[in-house]
Amino acid sequence: MTAEQKKSWEIRLEDLTLGYEDKVVLNKINASIPGGKISVILGSSGGGKSTLLRHLVGLRRPMSGKIILDKYDMFAMPDKEFRALRRRMGMLFQDGALLGSMNLADNVALPLREHTSLPEEVIREVVLYNLDLVGLAQAADYYPNELSGGMRKRAGLARAMVAAPPILLCDEPTSGLDPINSGQMDALLLNLKEQNPDMTIVVVSHDIESLFTIADHVMILHGGGIAFNGTLEELKNTQDQFLKRFLDRETIYEESRKEEHRSLRPETQEEVRNALDKWLGRN
Repeated sequence: MTAEQKKSWEIRLEDLTLGYEDKVVLNKINASIPGGKISVILGSSGGGKSTLLRHLVGLRRPMSGKIILDKYDMFAMPDKEFRALRRRMGMLFQDGALLGSMNLADNVALPLREHTSLPEEVIREVVLYNLDLVGLAQAADYYPNELSGGMRKRAGLARAMVAAPPILLCDEPTSGLDPINSGQMDALLLNLKEQNPDMTIVVVSHDIESLFTIADHVMILHGGGIAFNGTLEELKNTQDQFLKRFLDRETIYEESRKEEHRSLRPETQEEVRNALDKWLGRN
């Protein structure tokens, strides 16, 4: 491994505008995501989390502005260098994105077989090492449809890690998981970070409990911009009312309970009840 690979890669967003066709989702944002840390990106639904992640991994080009990974201006590079840079990033997709026709070992081995000339015995050793990191070495010959959702996500994480990337991007790693599997995924990310201290990990999430478990750094997107970008400790100590509400589910629950809502007139309720009784044979 070269000295370049060992150092941490910072991600810088400079006057970055993102969107789709004529719709702007994030407008002229400026921020740094620190190298060698676990950064969690939060925001309301439709607030731009997934849009930012797609651009970070190079699946879409920005409307304007720059994404700089370490010293590389990502979208100013020639195509060949751009593709090479993308191979330096690992990506954990929400559903694991495994190929159903391949067993876990072959799924994890795919990047090494496609892009290196390593002998099969070396690839197998690396694959089993990475599957063991996520607790799936014994399931190497299983197919994705034979696994639970949590196991497929862990296998997707092993594949994302197999090329020892300097940057790991994770899209909602705990979504759809029960509390036990969510806790296991958080523990996996922390273990991977401990074993790869120079790796920059970026997690898009809606999971507040996971945020407080794994995050070193936090970015919160809101209203087409960045409402917060700083350390977890700074976020915990914030006095900003929006941020406090964003993190405090109980406050939002109480406020929502107090809201006044439209009610049906008694005669409408009776008319609907009679119609349903007739339809359901409850007369």
